[in-house]
Amino acid sequence: TGTNKTIYEKQYNGTTWSTLQQINANGSSYGNPSVVVTGTNTLALFALGPNGTISEKQFNGTAWSALQQVSSSKTANSKPNAIRSATNKIDLFYVGSGGYLEQTYSNSTWSASTLLGAPNGSNPNSTAGYQAPYAVPTGSNTLQLYATGTDGAVYQSLYQ
Repeated sequence: TGTNKTIYEKQYNGTTWSTLQQINANGSSYGNPSVVVTGTNTLALFALGPNGTISEKQFNGTAWSALQQVSSSKTANSKPNAIRSATNKIDLFYVGSGGYLEQTYSNSTWSASTLLGAPNGSNPNSTAGYQAPYAVPTGSNTLQLYATGTDGAVYQSLYQ
C-alpha cells in the first residue's frame, strides 16, 4: 500500500520483477491488504476500506477483478487476515466494530460473521479491543489465531 492508500503489486516471472502496477482505482483509499493463494496462478486480495468495510479483488492469472465488498454487514476496525483453510475455502479474520475478533468464510459465498470473542489469556470482559489478527493453518481443520491486545501482549487461540 502506498502512502496514498493505493494498492500496488509487482509480479515475479522466475527471473525478473515487473514494474510496480496500481491495482485499485485512483482515489480509492484502502489499508494494508491480505493476499491468499486460491489456486494455480489465482489470488484473492482483501483490504479494509475507508468506511470499515472489507473488500475483495480476485486475480485469475491474467487480470484483477473489480473491487467488491465482502458483505455490506461486515465492518472492521483492523486489517483483515485471509487464509486458505481447505480446498475452495477462504477464512477471513478481523477485529469487528465491537473490538472483538470475528471470522467469516467462503466456499463460494460469504457466511455470516462469527464472533470469536477475546483470545485465550486476555480479559474476556475487556472492550478495549485488539489489533489485526493473524491466523495460521496448523493441520487438517485446525488453526492458530494470534492477536495483539491494546496492552501490547500477544494472545493466541487454537481452533479445531
